[in-house]
Amino acid sequence: MLVAGGVIGSGIFRKAGVMAAQVGSPEVLMGVWLVAGIVSLLGTLSNAELAAMMPHTGGQYVFLQRAYGPFVAFLYGWALFAVIQSGSIAALAFVFAEYATQIVRLPEAAEPLAGFAFHLPLIGDIAPFKELGVKGLAATVILLLTVVNYIGVRFGGVVQNVFSIAKMAAMLGLALAVLLAPGVGQFANLTTNSSVIHPTGLAWWAAIAAALQGAFWAYDGWHKITYIGGELNESPQRDLPRSLILGILLVTGLYLLLSAIYSYVLPIDEMARSNWSRRTWRNAASQAAVGGLRWR
Repeated sequence: MLVAGGVIGSGIFRKAGVMAAQVGSPEVLMGVWLVAGIVSLLGTLSNAELAAMMPHTGGQYVFLQRAYGPFVAFLYGWALFAVIQSGSIAALAFVFAEYATQIVRLPEAAEPLAGFAFHLPLIGDIAPFKELGVKGLAATVILLLTVVNYIGVRFGGVVQNVFSIAKMAAMLGLALAVLLAPGVGQFANLTTNSSVIHPTGLAWWAAIAAALQGAFWAYDGWHKITYIGGELNESPQRDLPRSLILGILLVTGLYLLLSAIYSYVLPIDEMARSNWSRRTWRNAASQAAVGGLRWR
């Protein structure tokens, strides 16, 4: 549950439209998800062996310390704390809050305050009060989950299991609802390429690479089970590898299933345009055109 719950987040829902706009083919899109799953499984096997050899709290920090010394491990630990893990948590919480606006209307700052922005070199314009309701909900979720984890490993594990099961049940329920409802989708959509997106040559490889970036982000998180190696009392040498391998296989199967359901319901062009932000679609289109795609 920790592996599956740590991996399954907003990526499979958020990135599908962007990836569809990049590759322009439902079959290639499925292939990207499969390749990313295979590569993640290879990484999982490597970490599973390391976790079985060194079942200590800290995961990759411990592995790097043993392999390269305390200085490299120190740099990784601070990078994880300051950028990698905190950035990932912030991104997931923000996407959750964005989608929550479809159910609950969140309060926003007044127009003069929302329009306030300042520029940072090499970063761009920063508007701290824009989408204040979304940012406030995201921050609240982070604080609540921090409290949950602070209370203890057992209580945090219960919450993790509940949400992991809920996420997977929702994904399977969505697939069943689509398959059992008459006239929702068409099998022809699974093999019909885009009418406007046709990457060829080097542009095709660039599109695959870009789509793989989104897929790898959706698969990110499987290594987190190694952080709690020292918390497993019975047989960490057996349970850590098993949880890593079975967890990533489960996630790969669910991602392929959901990607097939997306393609079954929506033609690839509609999937590309169904991304949360039309601005993202336009940016992807312009970037693809610069990269050499033929747009008709």
